[in-house]
Parts: sequence; C-alpha cells; structure tokens
Amino acid sequence: MKADPAIFPSSNNQPKTRLASVPPSEPPVRALVAGRAPVRPIGSAPRRSDLTAVWEPEPAIDPSALPTSSDVIARTRPPETLEPAMEAEILRTLTRPVAAGETDRVGNARREHDLGTLFSQLDVLQSHHLGRRLDLGRPTDAIAVAFGRLVVERRQRLRAWLADARRRASTRQEVSRTP
Repeated sequence: MKADPAIFPSSNNQPKTRLASVPPSEPPVRALVAGRAPVRPIGSAPRRSDLTAVWEPEPAIDPSALPTSSDVIARTRPPETLEPAMEAEILRTLTRPVAAGETDRVGNARREHDLGTLFSQLDVLQSHHLGRRLDLGRPTDAIAVAFGRLVVERRQRLRAWLADARRRASTRQEVSRTP
C-alpha cells in the first residue's frame, strides 16, 4: 500500500514555493526593519509575526543611573527587634576569646553552645529578624560581622537553630497544653 502524498509528502513531492515581495538577495529580517512586507511563500496565510512589529527599539537607559540590589539592601535599615542587653550579650559571646588552656575546638564549641542558648531565648519574630540580619551580613552590623568570622559549619548550624524557632515554640505550646 502506498502512502497518500497529501498526508505524507515525500521529498520528491515537495511543493515548489515562490517567494514574494522581497528580492532574493535581501534577508527577510532586513525587509521587516525596512518596512517592506516579509518573505513568505505565495498562497500561505500571514503569520502573526508578519502582522505586528518584530522589534521595537527601547529608549536608552543609563545603567549607572539604576541602583543595584546591593545599594538597595545597604540603604534599608536592619530590623532592630532585639533588646540592647540581648544584643550586647550575643556580641560579647561572639567576640569572646578562647579561655586559657582550652583548645580552639573546645572553645569554639562552647561559644556555639552559648550562642544556641541565647538564640533559644528569642521569640519567633526576633529569631527571624536576627537571621535576616545575619544573612545580609552588613559591614556596619557588628553582630553580622562577628558572626561571619565563625567557621561555615558553625554558622550553618546556628542559622538552622534560628530558623527552627517556630517549631520549638509550637512544641513548647503543645507541652504546656498537655495536663
């Protein structure tokens, strides 16, 4: 059985197309920009792109006049939801030197534990805002600068502890409800 050439045209039965309205030496895109009708086979329906402009030039914008995302972040103030005493205690813990006779590993583990204890005293909103401050890492924020000096693994664990405040709060509420 032979395939119907109307449904399955073979390479031998390809219809011959003639191009209209643009000389063969000129590319179709130039014809559109020049305002002439685009090149298309005779007898085919016009495409939507043939009826509308393909490209409209935009007014030139000086990229240096637009603020960068870093500029916008630097202009916004960090949320100040911590009490000054708590903020001072966190900063004191972050900048505390390792005790005499203590190895760096033990001293920094103690610092991480103390920071976790301080972070657990914060409510959910304070934890969220402190986490945001630490993520922004502004050079004018003393806590963010001191936090950035910690080893990456410790920073990640402490940020996870701050992010887990909502779950800890709900667990505390469930425990207090059960008689």
